[in-house]
Amino acid sequence: MAKDKVWECKIVVPGDATLPEGFDLPPRSAAQRAVEDTGVKTVAVFSGWGGKLTDTQLEFVDKKDDILLHFGEGMSASMTSMLLVARLDEMGILALHEGQTLADLAMAIDAIGRGVTNHDEPNGPEQA
Repeated sequence: MAKDKVWECKIVVPGDATLPEGFDLPPRSAAQRAVEDTGVKTVAVFSGWGGKLTDTQLEFVDKKDDILLHFGEGMSASMTSMLLVARLDEMGILALHEGQTLADLAMAIDAIGRGVTNHDEPNGPEQA
């Protein structure tokens, strides 16, 4: 049998939020239902409010408002790419092409991480 795949999701709420008893059940149930609705069987589901964030996740939470100002609420690039671009922008070492945005750069970094080049993309650059 193949090794099980584990998806991890961390939901962060303000530290002073009052959470009712059993409050982890609704989001856990919703996540399980969303996976099973795709036809994938879940083996087990665990949740609880004792999770910890990595250093990168903590930095993102701390700088989230500033990062979203750079990228906008609908940003679809990864947190790591957004942090990298925000750091480089703060350092003043980014040189964007005319019309290129910070969001464009973060999404391009994501594409490189996935091994995608613009030659792989539909409607990529035209060949001369």
